[in-house]
Amino acid sequence: MCAGAGRPRWRGRRAQPSADTRRRRNLDRNVICAPGYARSHRVWDDKAGTLRKYSIPPNDGGDYEDDDLIPVCLGGDNADPRNHWPQPLAEAHEKDDLEWYACRDVCESGDSLAWWQSGFRIDWRPLYRKIFRRDP
Repeated sequence: MCAGAGRPRWRGRRAQPSADTRRRRNLDRNVICAPGYARSHRVWDDKAGTLRKYSIPPNDGGDYEDDDLIPVCLGGDNADPRNHWPQPLAEAHEKDDLEWYACRDVCESGDSLAWWQSGFRIDWRPLYRKIFRRDP
């Protein structure tokens, strides 16, 4: 068998969500910054469906987290399958740090919600580099 056989086509690269993944549930800062909002809006439970959508075999599922493209705390729609992608666990902590920073910035500093959302839409890593001045 040749090297790399059976590996998903995009492994090692960022999953490229389609244009319709830009799903947002709420854009009202007063709503999304209310205590408990993000926790109460986490309803998704279909990691197998997300893996299937990106052609990742179920036995490789342990290497991924079913992640929200636009974080719930920034108004991302957790109930919409188009807002989900399989995030490699190796980079999950860095994206979580960026999400925490962004959500806190929007809710405490009043920074632009739309600006933060746009940074997460296609590839969060350039935003991470801009904010933290290092590679994720």
